[in-house]
Amino acid sequence: MINFTKYNQQKYRSKKKKAKKILKSFQGKESSIEKKVREFLQEEGIFAIREWRINKKFNKIEYSKVYDFYVSGINEKGRQFDFLIEVDGGYWHGNDYLEGKVPYSKLTKIQKKNIKNDKLKNKLAKEMGFPLLRLKEKDVKYNFEEVKKQIYDLINFF
Repeated sequence: MINFTKYNQQKYRSKKKKAKKILKSFQGKESSIEKKVREFLQEEGIFAIREWRINKKFNKIEYSKVYDFYVSGINEKGRQFDFLIEVDGGYWHGNDYLEGKVPYSKLTKIQKKNIKNDKLKNKLAKEMGFPLLRLKEKDVKYNFEEVKKQIYDLINFF
């Protein structure tokens, strides 16, 4: 007879180990979805800085957060625009949880940490006066026309 509890624990440890290995390999590197967004911005001649850092103090605690892209320029109306883009991988940012498909208790520590970090990044960007456009992996991969529209809508909003 199979001990399913032990089997599930082994399966969980294996997934966790694999996830940590993948995460370590990505540190400082550009993901495929970030690359797709960067290439679009470059092709369109939209100025963007990749891996842009903000330092800010909240409640006597100094925070330093890196955003995927800082985008800046002058739109067709002659108005200055500045905003941030975060490209969120579905697994890493707990999209199944955010969409109500999975309970919080089923997330890995890394996913919980990323969700908490995302909330802090949202708050920090707002505090600094930067609109933050969060792009989901599935949209970048399968609905890129909508992603382009969201970027141009934000540029033209200013």
